[in-house]
Amino acid sequence: MTHFDNRPALARFVFLASTVLVLAYSALWLYRYASIATDENLYDDINGRVTIISITPDGASDRAGLMVGDSIIAINGNPVGNKFEANRYLIEGSGGNVLRYTIVREGETRELPVVVAEFGLPLQYLAAILTALFLLALAAFVFVRRTSHRVARLFGWANLVFGFALLVHRSISVYHYPDALTAVAMYMHPLLWPTAVALYLHLLLDFPVARYVRPVPLQLMTALYVIPYTVFIVLLLLPAMLGIKGMYSILLPVFGLIASVFVLQYLFRRRMKNLEATDYRTRSRPVHILLIVTMLFIVLLLLVPLTSYWQFVSMIGVLIPAGLFLVIARQRLFDLYIVLRRRSLYSVLHVALSAVTAFLLAASLVLVPRQQLDLPVLNVTGGQVEVLRLSSLSQDRRAVFERRLTFVAGALLLAVLYWLYRSGRKVLDQRFYRGSLDYKHALTTFSNLSHSHMDTLALGREAVSGVVKLLHVRGAAFALRSSAGFVAHVAHHLRLKDDALDFDDATMEILKTAFEKSPVVATDNLSIRERFDELGVEFLVGVQIEQHLEILLLLSEKESDTNYSREDVELLENLAINLADALLTMRFYDSAREKERLRKELEIARHIQMQSLPTVLPEFPGIDVAAESIPAYEVGGDFYDVLPRHDSAMFVVGDVSGKGTSAAMYLARLQGILKTIESFQPTPWELFTRLNTLIFDHIERKSFVTLAALKIDFLSSDVRFLRAGHLPLVHYNALAREASLYQPAGMAIGLDPHGFPEILAEEVIFSRAGDVFVLVSDGVTEAANAEGTHFGIEGVMDCVVANATGSAEEIQCAIISAVSRYCTTEQEDDMTVLVVKCSIRSDG
Repeated sequence: MTHFDNRPALARFVFLASTVLVLAYSALWLYRYASIATDENLYDDINGRVTIISITPDGASDRAGLMVGDSIIAINGNPVGNKFEANRYLIEGSGGNVLRYTIVREGETRELPVVVAEFGLPLQYLAAILTALFLLALAAFVFVRRTSHRVARLFGWANLVFGFALLVHRSISVYHYPDALTAVAMYMHPLLWPTAVALYLHLLLDFPVARYVRPVPLQLMTALYVIPYTVFIVLLLLPAMLGIKGMYSILLPVFGLIASVFVLQYLFRRRMKNLEATDYRTRSRPVHILLIVTMLFIVLLLLVPLTSYWQFVSMIGVLIPAGLFLVIARQRLFDLYIVLRRRSLYSVLHVALSAVTAFLLAASLVLVPRQQLDLPVLNVTGGQVEVLRLSSLSQDRRAVFERRLTFVAGALLLAVLYWLYRSGRKVLDQRFYRGSLDYKHALTTFSNLSHSHMDTLALGREAVSGVVKLLHVRGAAFALRSSAGFVAHVAHHLRLKDDALDFDDATMEILKTAFEKSPVVATDNLSIRERFDELGVEFLVGVQIEQHLEILLLLSEKESDTNYSREDVELLENLAINLADALLTMRFYDSAREKERLRKELEIARHIQMQSLPTVLPEFPGIDVAAESIPAYEVGGDFYDVLPRHDSAMFVVGDVSGKGTSAAMYLARLQGILKTIESFQPTPWELFTRLNTLIFDHIERKSFVTLAALKIDFLSSDVRFLRAGHLPLVHYNALAREASLYQPAGMAIGLDPHGFPEILAEEVIFSRAGDVFVLVSDGVTEAANAEGTHFGIEGVMDCVVANATGSAEEIQCAIISAVSRYCTTEQEDDMTVLVVKCSIRSDG
């Protein structure tokens, strides 16, 4: 697999070529299998005679009058010595031909004409074909879209082999077609299943998330491929050696293969039981369910007879590729962002619900009349009421009761199916927002806007959240008038650039004229609709006060992909009135409320800032730690943290872009996420990678953050350092009595969700007693003197060398004092200094 890491074009070519070969071979195989004329019965050699062992109900043989137990002695006047000779007549025949069977039944010889079927394809084989084709399509989609992703390539190959095994799972021996193609298939087919199992076991080590946090040992990886092959081949040959025939000869290798899977699971857990990833159990649960469905599907293909109505159950196989697709889409595996339009998905699910209901109805209409139930019935005579068994009645009276029971059962069945359909439709309507709205509740909600004395940001949030919740629109934005047009203060899933809507005077005049007629305007009715089409906006709500357009509410299409109704427009008109009342009310309280808001905001931000920093640094054996952060304003964006573990400690220093309240609020959310990830005790590389992913998923990306982490192992002399765009690490070597810099590759968190893990690198440093490690923020290095010269990282290094014999706190105080003496201007950026001095004894 690693051979193709740097050769994506070659990998795609090999995979697509293999897929084409598999499809071509399977198409030929299917054509052969389906073209064999079928008499819709199964026979075998029993006591020296070809004996019918199973007949498809209502099939060709059943219609001709053949029965289970009949012995076939001749076909079309030609003596039949064994089942292979009987098969030869079917292969040489064609659909619509008449085969004259000479049979022996209860010692009597009979001749029955059997009109063979035009097309012979068992339902379970059709289910296998559909499952395989969907698997191949999904495998190709993932492989082609993410060829450079190693697990995506493994996913493609595993599903290609599994699909191939399903497509040719019906063996046609050389007794049917004595040619090279059939001979190759006979020897290749037994190898497909262990190959598929081995590939899936390999895939599940990293799908849907890495199961183990360290590389799997080579001996375990080898066993993962060797054991399934060995068990399957041995148990495939064992029935022939022991003389086992029939179904047991098939089930023995299959269940042996399943047993080998559990053995491998035991080996992996025993050898790596403490290395399992913390989030593996939660994210892999859907995959475990799919594995159960897969095993049930394979067992059904083996156990359900080809003449049974239970073949319909084999259609559960389509859940395998469907489930894999949903897992990939919901968990965004392989960095694939698959967007499904809700209207299309609603239509597909509604058609599927109707199809399932129709299928259940058709199956019930076929199965219910065939049931021979000996039920108790009430028999009313002239003098008494009797409870009799149905079988005790005469044929005429039994027929009457059976018709009544069929009618009652049919009525109950229709009622149950109708209830199931209505319940399913209701769930779909609620899930995809197709139902009606409670407009009384909506009007009450919007009326409360005018009674709440809040700032415009809170007003916009409540208005946007109310519209999104009640009208189920995909996106909405609340914009206020500015000198250059409008500025969006609150936006929900709308493609606004820099939150600015720059309108010229002509555009403003068009909007003002439109809103004078109605506060709610469809963008299709405006001459400037192209401008709003780019933003994905369908409706505008305008609020005018004293002939000036003050508020603009922008609405995108609805979640259900349906048009806005008249009730929706009336609701928005009421919203415009209440927004105008709320805005007028707020203007009376603007000055006092703004001062109070700023005061409280600074208090809250200051409180958050102080809580985000450790008040007391923990003590560690052999490590002296000191740290301090000085914000440039009341609050800042710098922080440091200490993450202790039982055998190590991790020291983190970060710097959020920006200053003041916004940086502090961003920092508070960042540290919350950081603490949550740390609870799973990841490595520094995993900590930064997961933090970057969660930042992109859950935090509005208006800022980025630089981080640096220093992990010290108490049991060794290893110190691990990595940085995400932060300043380099200053390391004072006590033996050499000199300072050096460590600057491994890495970009800031919050800039790139895909390239971040590939760039981030970790560096391992060997430490000795007396070594000093210093991390600072750019507020230290960019502190300038009167000439504008920066203090620089060199100033930090000189300060560390000069004070290396002191404690960590003395070194930290010396750095801050040196910066204060050097800087003659007012502090412009937050300053953070973290010093770690080691007294860990090296083994050397």
